[in-house]
Amino acid sequence: MKKRYYTLLFFVSICVFSLPSQAQENSLELIKLAKENPNFHQKDSLLILLIDNSDEPLLLHEAYYLNGKNHAKEGLFEEAQKYFIKAIEYADGDSRTISRYKLRLADCYLDMGDLTKAIEIALNVLTIAEKIADSSLMTHSLSNIAEYYRHYDLLDNALDYNLKALSIVNILDDEDIKGKAYNNLSAVLGEMGEDQRAIDSLKSGLNHLSETNFFGRGKLNSNIGYCYRNMGQYQEAINYHRIALYYKEKANMESSIGYTMGAIGRAFLGLEKIDSAFFYVKKELDLALQYKNPHNIKDAYIHLADVYLANEDYKNAYYHFQNGKEIEDSLYDGFVEQQALLYQRKYDLSKKEQEIIELRNQQLLTRAKQQNQLIILAAFILIFGLLTILFRSSAKRRTQEKKLVELKLQASEEERTRNEKELRNFTKDLMLKNKSIKLLNDEILEKEHEIDALKNLKSVEIEELAQLKILTDDDWTRFKLLFERVHPNLFNRMNASDYSFTKGEKRLMSLIRLDMENYEIADTLGISPESVSKSRFRLKKKLELKEGKSLEEFVLAL
Repeated sequence: MKKRYYTLLFFVSICVFSLPSQAQENSLELIKLAKENPNFHQKDSLLILLIDNSDEPLLLHEAYYLNGKNHAKEGLFEEAQKYFIKAIEYADGDSRTISRYKLRLADCYLDMGDLTKAIEIALNVLTIAEKIADSSLMTHSLSNIAEYYRHYDLLDNALDYNLKALSIVNILDDEDIKGKAYNNLSAVLGEMGEDQRAIDSLKSGLNHLSETNFFGRGKLNSNIGYCYRNMGQYQEAINYHRIALYYKEKANMESSIGYTMGAIGRAFLGLEKIDSAFFYVKKELDLALQYKNPHNIKDAYIHLADVYLANEDYKNAYYHFQNGKEIEDSLYDGFVEQQALLYQRKYDLSKKEQEIIELRNQQLLTRAKQQNQLIILAAFILIFGLLTILFRSSAKRRTQEKKLVELKLQASEEERTRNEKELRNFTKDLMLKNKSIKLLNDEILEKEHEIDALKNLKSVEIEELAQLKILTDDDWTRFKLLFERVHPNLFNRMNASDYSFTKGEKRLMSLIRLDMENYEIADTLGISPESVSKSRFRLKKKLELKEGKSLEEFVLAL
């Protein structure tokens, strides 16, 4: 076995020091070998060798993550934590991969008994998930936080985060995530003694699972049966455990089938059907012995002892209880032995890490000496090169300065000639512009005189209109002639309007256009101001003017 191991290490060394493209391909093969290798120490050695000799970030963060998982599986949580942190560091920029590594790091802190740190990291992952809008990652982080709280019996917090996970999970297409979320919620509710709510949650989870998801359906139906048995509804428990049994057989869940058999037997015991209880619990024991699972064997012996006790067969009850107790004691002894082995592994690992640190320090010292020698040599070459460059550049600079002075003199002469030419052209343009400006000013003055004359004429005409009395048809004809001069085409627009204005309405609007007050209009038309007001009211009603709009505005806009 050792020979094979050293041969594998030799192969790995060749892979790592190959050409870059081949090295990357071989390093990926190395990661695959480490994943498949069942031996913890061999996995560790392979991945450490890869980490020490690779500069590819993708390979490094994967190698660190795998080593963290391996150490966590062995119970070496402090070492696992270091590897997970390194994996996160080398996965910089990949938010989803970083989040996956952080959740494993949070699990590690939970196993070390640091709930606060585990929650803090999981909440950080939740923030990342919200930022990148990854609903699946949000659900995983919320479910993990809920499980952390449940692990420490903080059930209210666990319930709150499970409900948050469920509020997101229903929009996803992943039925496994949905089943997990509902199952986690039911676990919390069960521990809170709310078995009926737990059952409702599990049944909702079943609605999200397809008929071909045998594993999920087996698990959720089994948990529903467990809740009904807690509530003393043994027949319902049996029904659901039998459904679970059907799906577990479909999913080939051999080790779990025995547990379900035992659960059916205990439900029959609650119904005081001893023969049926004995049949199923005996099946549980037979399957546990077949698959040689000590925990299941211990549970089956104790369940069978309960059946014998209910049947008042105290001898068999005592015998099976003792068998279960002996296995439990051996499991405890095995646990103690495993813990001792764990501490020994930690000691060996610590010693190995110290040796690696010393070796690395020695390598760093040698490299530092070599680097110092290279730096001194490089500095000497650099100084010599700089002096040569400075000498050459000084001679070149003097030649360039002489040429530059000559070029500046030539450019100065050319610029003087160009400026004189531009000055002559500018003077000529300025004279032409001044002449144009004088002609334009003369035209403006002439137009202003014309405008003033027109204004004076218009003022006289407006004054004459204001003084005119419209008492006869001749007065109206004269008024219209004068008005058309001041406001051309207004009467034509009145005639073209859809409102079919009367002669009186046209007179009223023309006087309003002259900005007359009611009493002035009354005096001009020879009527009373009240008649003017009534005429204005009728005209406004005819025009259906909106509230806030006056006759003056309408006439001005006409």
